[in-house]
Amino acid sequence: MSERVIRLATADDDLTAAGALTAEAFRADGLLDDGDAYLSELRDAARRAREARLLVALVPADGPVEDGRDGIDSGAGVRGGTGVPEGGAGVPDGGAGAPDGGAGAPDGGAGAPDGGAGVPDGGAASPSTRMALVGTVTVAPAGSPYADIAGPGEVEVRMLAVAPRARRRGIAEALTRAAMLDAAGLGAERVVLSTTDAMTTAHRLYARLGFVSRPERDWHYGSLALRVYTWDVPRGPGARVESAVWHPREVRHVGGWRVGLSGGFTRRANSVLALAEPDDVTESIDEVERIYAAVGQPAIFRVCGQSRPDDLDDLLDARGYSDVSHTVVMVRETLDGLPAVDVMDFVRDADDADDADDANDANGLDRSDDAEGLDRSDDADGSDGSGESDDSDDASGSDFADGSDASDASDGALNLDAEVEIGKSSDASPDGFAYVVTDEPDEAWLAAWLATKAQEPVDHSLAASVLSGGRAIYVRAQDAGTGATVGVIRAALEQEWVGLSCLVVRPDARRRGVGRALTLGALRLAAARGAQRAFLQVVDSNEAAIALYGQLGFGPAERYHYRQR
Repeated sequence: MSERVIRLATADDDLTAAGALTAEAFRADGLLDDGDAYLSELRDAARRAREARLLVALVPADGPVEDGRDGIDSGAGVRGGTGVPEGGAGVPDGGAGAPDGGAGAPDGGAGAPDGGAGVPDGGAASPSTRMALVGTVTVAPAGSPYADIAGPGEVEVRMLAVAPRARRRGIAEALTRAAMLDAAGLGAERVVLSTTDAMTTAHRLYARLGFVSRPERDWHYGSLALRVYTWDVPRGPGARVESAVWHPREVRHVGGWRVGLSGGFTRRANSVLALAEPDDVTESIDEVERIYAAVGQPAIFRVCGQSRPDDLDDLLDARGYSDVSHTVVMVRETLDGLPAVDVMDFVRDADDADDADDANDANGLDRSDDAEGLDRSDDADGSDGSGESDDSDDASGSDFADGSDASDASDGALNLDAEVEIGKSSDASPDGFAYVVTDEPDEAWLAAWLATKAQEPVDHSLAASVLSGGRAIYVRAQDAGTGATVGVIRAALEQEWVGLSCLVVRPDARRRGVGRALTLGALRLAAARGAQRAFLQVVDSNEAAIALYGQLGFGPAERYHYRQR
């Protein structure tokens, strides 16, 4: 698993190290000398943390720095801009200076315990591991002292810096993604940054992450020309659509809140969706607690930007509710232009494939962590007693479990186009896999998913009742020789949306394009049935999965978290 951690800087040690690192990065690239007064500004990370939000990247101090893909080894950037990917940027002393805050990272939810929006902690390092700070970035909402060009609804990325010894290892890209997730967590409409013409490697990174050059917004700091790039935060589906694709088996209503009950199977199906404000909030919380206590389950609330009352998170915190699981909602804004998956058409009936169900070895879909750190998206401290992990399962974790770069998987794994019929299976692809499509989760699909998803045995009929609460497509990849299931995905349809979830690939089938093929195939099937946009949920600490889905055109749009007692 990845042991890199990206989080909000809070401790004094964080601030001291972040300030020193930023100054070091500028000096290492020859942008400043030891006598430059601007070094004091760069070292003052404490001010940036007070007046904005400061994100930091850490790696185990005694281990190697994690490999990455951005390949950028530029230095600290320029005194006036937002910083180049492996470097820093920082506005000079005479400028506004970029704030240090940020919106919290991917799964920030409605207020993380530290008062921020929840920055992903992306790491697997144990609490006892000694960590070294290797990078930092400042995220400045419009109107903050460090926002130079951000307008209403915008967040500005500033002072991106990576320690010279840690460059060319993906730190800059990870920090930039974290800043984007921060912005989405803050509810921003757009992220803006400034760079220079010379920073061509940075430009390529920004383009890869979805930023667009905005020449009409270019500006100068003295004689230095600064180029502006922007990224628009996609519009998310909202809590109602998200809940509609994962419907509780039973729903009760308390003061306008929807209370889900599903035998403890998944938090999403066993939590309160609080989208209206009760006349008596305290009494409504009391009633929710009585309902869950009567069925032997913990009281769980989903908290997001749409939750009512606005201070619900604070109220639950005051009552002793723990902050247990943070999720980022990622969106692909169009299903046009999906990458091709050019193989055979579906030509044979699924009966033969179904006959092979007995060949499935559910234990073969084990809980092994993927080599690239794509975990199961479960929340270690938030099990709900159902034997089922956090609901971010959905399209994350061992979910995109190829364990590979989304661009390196074979394009020859699957052809799921508009002609595919429900209940049909493909001939074997060049990779030796066939694919079965159904409109209900069959036993082979359920066994494959639950073998990885569930922490302990789960009643398949219970799981099926939750999954079958709405219209969906279920795709199962199987070994063409043995008939054993090697991967599954679910694509749920609601309004113009398709919600991807339950993506699992067996460890011995990873790095062969199955996860990518399942994802793209599910999107194609959904588009053929009228879907126009797609979303999925990823646990916010799953940096690798977030990056992989980013390569398939998904960007962070919303965040939510759970409070549990």
